[in-house]
Amino acid sequence: MTQRGTCPLKLLSHYKIRMLWQLAYAEFIFTPVCWPDFDEKELHKAIWNIANDLRGSVDGWDFKQYVLGFMFYRYISENITDYINAGEFEAGNATFNYANISDEQAEQVRDDMVKTKGFFILPSQLFVNVRKNAKNDADLNETLEKIFKSIESSAQGTDSEENFKGLFDDVDVNSNKLGATVARR
Repeated sequence: MTQRGTCPLKLLSHYKIRMLWQLAYAEFIFTPVCWPDFDEKELHKAIWNIANDLRGSVDGWDFKQYVLGFMFYRYISENITDYINAGEFEAGNATFNYANISDEQAEQVRDDMVKTKGFFILPSQLFVNVRKNAKNDADLNETLEKIFKSIESSAQGTDSEENFKGLFDDVDVNSNKLGATVARR
């Protein structure tokens, strides 16, 4: 905790807040094997059991493609948000958060972000916002498919086009393997 100026309000550091946020969405396991006997073999076994529980009837290879695809989507969402926020903080706008601005406002930096980062994501398409609205989105798989296509197309005609072309092809959010209906997927 840090204290700024003469204000008695104590603030959590950015690192601690991010860690708490990540813990809120972490998968915890409880195993009869205790430290130091919990070795690499036990870790692999625990990860495999978690994957089996999560993936249901989805093939292990397909499941890996989904997990990696969504991890990358989250990573680039956080990456572009952190980059834009850092620029605003340096400019003196300490309360700015890219995830909270309108898509119309964000369009102003599209060209610069594509030149700088090689891609662009609108605030409404950021992982954090999609996750926040997921329970209320009956067509979440369709939303995700549009977002993935939008990210890929943001790089069209640029030096990074080849890097983003087909990037999310292995993440088939409309696959019957995920469920028989749109709602189940």
